[in-house]
Amino acid sequence: MSQKTKITLTAIISIVVTFVFTVTMCIVLSGPIRSFLGAAGSELSGSVNGGALLGEVKAYLDNFYMGEIDEEELFYQAAKGMAASTGDVYTQYYTPEEFSEYMDQTTGEYVGVGLVISATTDTNEIVVVLPYEGAPGAKAGVLPGDIITAVDGVAVNGDMLDETADMMRGKNIEKPKGTQVTLTLVRSGSEPFDVVLTREQVHLKTVSSKMLENGIGYVRIISFDSDTDEELDAELNSLFNSGMKKLVLDLRDNGGGDFNTAIRCAGKFLDEESLVVYTQNKNGKRQDFYASGKICDSEMIVLINGGSASASEVLTGALSGNGRLKNIVGTKSYGKGITQNIFQLRNGGGMSITVDKYYTPTGECIHEKGIEPDILVSLGENDKVPSTTLSYEQDLQLQKAVELFR
Repeated sequence: MSQKTKITLTAIISIVVTFVFTVTMCIVLSGPIRSFLGAAGSELSGSVNGGALLGEVKAYLDNFYMGEIDEEELFYQAAKGMAASTGDVYTQYYTPEEFSEYMDQTTGEYVGVGLVISATTDTNEIVVVLPYEGAPGAKAGVLPGDIITAVDGVAVNGDMLDETADMMRGKNIEKPKGTQVTLTLVRSGSEPFDVVLTREQVHLKTVSSKMLENGIGYVRIISFDSDTDEELDAELNSLFNSGMKKLVLDLRDNGGGDFNTAIRCAGKFLDEESLVVYTQNKNGKRQDFYASGKICDSEMIVLINGGSASASEVLTGALSGNGRLKNIVGTKSYGKGITQNIFQLRNGGGMSITVDKYYTPTGECIHEKGIEPDILVSLGENDKVPSTTLSYEQDLQLQKAVELFR
């Protein structure tokens, strides 16, 4: 597949949209958003009486706006605006429904059909990036590179990525598990054909592995969910049983995930009590995180690209900073060196708030800089194609890693 793609991986149920995000999963029950009306404004800092201002805006809307006002939506949007005013795209307010979906992402359990999709920039189509192993899509034979032209007879295109995701996972169905969805696909220029999928509880498998040649093992981590470290254990042990001596760890197009999981994954490769990463908050308080649980001594090469972000950069930085890598191969990583805490509010909604920067064991903060590979390798005409869809013959970066091991 040679289309230029713009990957948007939504890890909501059957479709995963990549959002570069490393979070410290600390769920804190806090008070509700303070009343936007009346005397509560006197508790807000700054020169603006926030409660009075918002109360006045609401009063004018109530008295003069000619349409209907959804008060719940009004306050949700006000809360979203407060978070957005920070200018930090990772500091956000989530409505109760959004927060429930957001928290589902960390467990890797969803109801859907188990397909990762993206939108192509040149042909404006919806393309399947990856069918999850054992999920309805994969079991029905959906392949990476398949173009989705319609969902339940409704034509879709690249401008409708989120709507397509919603339709496929049955967002508007009260109990989507067990219901069916029909996808119309085009494969390698073929005539359109339909595939009927039954939505199921899908476990998002984030780690896969295989043996290459001459004792070289290969592991890909696509994101860091709550049990990714357990999956990594299983895949590494499988490779050891197959005779692995050297390891290619593929973190390309891995947009991140759970911060603590990334630390546990790093511990699989580092000596006990090695420094994995440290964080520093706005008050200068430093917290160190150390490795434990080592199971792999194999010589390693890591593959990264511009889609490798956040938790993948934590892992890459930890391995490189502790001298565990023969090489880093690929292109420069994304450059997200900040982490977020998650707070649950009393109304069922929640917030993600950027709380600190993280630093590699060598003291480098890669935020907005990224990690430079030791060996820069472009994919040529496939440079904008999701790495998950490449064959070995197309994957110049993986070929380079194997060559270096030879």
